[in-house]
Amino acid sequence: MEGLLRRNTLARAVRGSNSIEGYNVTAEDAIAAVDGEEPLAADREAWLAVTGYRYAMTFVLQLTKDKNFIYSEGSCAACIL
Repeated sequence: MEGLLRRNTLARAVRGSNSIEGYNVTAEDAIAAVDGEEPLAADREAWLAVTGYRYAMTFVLQLTKDKNFIYSEGSCAACIL
């Protein structure tokens, strides 16, 4: 159940954040993005936006587990590279 809740919560975050930027996808496509699957209805531009957001969120969540990571002013620049 924890995996399903996590997946659905991340899919809602992906969908909601991207809709603010004007990239709208269905709930099913948001779940597909989280699961690493192909979109059902999303156009290419919206799909790239939601999958890019998913990659960024995955990276940030992985950083929280890195005991050697120290947040600093340069951290954000390193994330972009």
